[in-house]
Amino acid sequence: MVDVHDKATRSKNMRAIATRDTAIEKRLASLLTGQGLAFRVQDADLPDARILSLMNIAA
Repeated sequence: MVDVHDKATRSKNMRAIATRDTAIEKRLASLLTGQGLAFRVQDADLPDARILSLMNIAA
C-alpha cells in the first residue's frame, strides 16, 4: 500500500497523535485514585498492557 503523504507530512501527523496522558486516561486515573485503587500505566510486566492495570485486587 502506497502512503498518500510524503515522509515529512507523515512524521508530523504521527508526532501529533498522543500515546500517553490522554484526556480519557487522566479522567480514568482520577476516578480510580478517588476510589482508592492502585494502578500502573502501561505496565511493562504485562503483555499487551497498553493503558493501565489494576494492582492488589482481591479475587
